[in-house]
Amino acid sequence: LAAACYRSLGDIHSAAVAYQRQVQFDTMAVAAYSFLSSYYRTSNKIDSAVWAYHNLVRLLPDNVEVVNDLARLEAQRGNIDSALATFGKSVEMRRDTTNAAAVIALSETYEMKDHIDSATLVLENAIHISPEYIPFRQAIINLYARMDSASRALPHARFVAERLPNDGFAARRLGILYFSLDSLDIAD
Repeated sequence: LAAACYRSLGDIHSAAVAYQRQVQFDTMAVAAYSFLSSYYRTSNKIDSAVWAYHNLVRLLPDNVEVVNDLARLEAQRGNIDSALATFGKSVEMRRDTTNAAAVIALSETYEMKDHIDSATLVLENAIHISPEYIPFRQAIINLYARMDSASRALPHARFVAERLPNDGFAARRLGILYFSLDSLDIAD
């Protein structure tokens, strides 16, 4: 009640102190951990935010948004192995397009660790599950481009350009890939 009063008065710091006291006595207080996770995140207290998010994940284990937020904070903190495991947990929970951010982040995290085969496999599996979903295709094109593998990126770029005929960037990307493969007439 004190925390709610402080919040209504706009005294966010005092509300955070009250919520910290609450979780000392009630480790199941979802609203308190939710407030604290946001408060610590906006205050750039990453370690404390990670602590609050760990508690939220404990209390809301099926909430992929909370799991994804925790993974992003772990990556921001520089704990790439923990971020990798947490993004992996999120993707296991929900592999479809409603969790696309986690799928793409998992691939990017593998790439940060120089596990290129794993990064590629994550995106290829996602495309297999949701072949029409353009963001997965764009992510794999970007990955292949960073790998200097134009031939592997080409079918995905062609797919995107066909589905988005008014997207100049998609057409330009496709032309660049053809150009890099010495298919100058098609690139033109």
